[in-house]
Amino acid sequence: MGLIQFGALLLLLGACTGFQWVKTTDDGAQLDICSGAPVKLQWYFNLSQGERVKEIEWKHQAEDGDVRVVANYIKKNFVPTADFSGRVSHGGTGALELSCATILESGNYTVLVKIVDVANTVSEHHRSATVVINDMPKTQSGQMDVQQDRKAVRDVTTNLWRVQLTCGQFSDRGHPPVDVIWKTPDGEQLANSNFKNGNFHLLLPNPTKGGNYSCSLPSFSPAAKCLPRDSDLRNDATVDVDETFARFTLLEAHQVAMQAQMDEEAAIAGGKISALESQMENETSAINARLDITTRRVLFHAILGNKISLTDSEHLQPFRKVVNNEGQAFDNTNAEFTAPVDGIYFFIGSTGPKSSGKFGNMRLMKEGVVLSETYIEQDGTYDVMGTCHATVHLSKGQKVWLECTPLSSTFWEGTAFTGFLVHADN
Repeated sequence: MGLIQFGALLLLLGACTGFQWVKTTDDGAQLDICSGAPVKLQWYFNLSQGERVKEIEWKHQAEDGDVRVVANYIKKNFVPTADFSGRVSHGGTGALELSCATILESGNYTVLVKIVDVANTVSEHHRSATVVINDMPKTQSGQMDVQQDRKAVRDVTTNLWRVQLTCGQFSDRGHPPVDVIWKTPDGEQLANSNFKNGNFHLLLPNPTKGGNYSCSLPSFSPAAKCLPRDSDLRNDATVDVDETFARFTLLEAHQVAMQAQMDEEAAIAGGKISALESQMENETSAINARLDITTRRVLFHAILGNKISLTDSEHLQPFRKVVNNEGQAFDNTNAEFTAPVDGIYFFIGSTGPKSSGKFGNMRLMKEGVVLSETYIEQDGTYDVMGTCHATVHLSKGQKVWLECTPLSSTFWEGTAFTGFLVHADN
């Protein structure tokens, strides 16, 4: 076969192969891009004779799962969506370029190419890539600063005091966040540091070894790779640890802690003493109050003092002569007794009409409830008397009084009302 025939055969085979990805970003590839740099998705393809592009669609799925259309290619027109307008351009066939990338542009990008062949059959072709936008770390001074802390720090895992080194001060750890590498005077690498308030901290093992310690960003960190080549953050920061000063720092920390512990124990002891004094005072007050109740004398004896005539349910009042009123629980103006404490009480009322043909009907009341009654009618010249009495439990504040029954009655001036506390409740 001659060269001409062989060339014609290759052209024929190329025409039969159809759609092909060429010079393309690998499907499923991960691209690490520094913030501010362009994202270039090189999804190029070739078409065979008779094939044409029906539509191309590019999409972006953010790290939070949100999916957005980046752009479309329809009828030979490249149309970015509003979210990406002015920042995205068509690189030819399926290629896409996003300028000035930010962390928000991290995520998964896909392209869907729809091809129509000579038989008007539509075929779909896909590519995807994961884009990670890395952002360089930043410090307040533009360089790494490391120092030995003035005060020792208690290690929460061992409860021992240790010398601490601080490396920073970072205003932004970058994306993904950077860590630091510590090196001891012997060249040993340590990574057991923690980050707090813009600084990395390293607790030195006891006993503290003096010498030169360094703090640096790992060269393999994606965020650190985005630093300019002349950035001071690419350099190690060093500090010289003095063993004598370190021992003094630890000793001072121990003394301060011991003093704080002694002050705390003294405060606790003082609080316990105050609590005991307060408890004793409360218990003494309770005992005194109990003694006051159990030894309290409550009694009264009152005499009406003048003859009165009453009708249905009227109080016998006022009692003009109060013989005694110990505890001041009896009010002679309304003739009511008010219990000063909970307990058992005894009451008695005595009366008579002392007039022929008159009634002297009376009842003893507790809060509107009848405790006892007496009905008296004087017929003839002989005086008659009657009493109503009761032993009853009263709660503090409850009242007892004498009143007329539903029948009109006359009560002579010697009518008496007596009561006293038998026993207070515990």
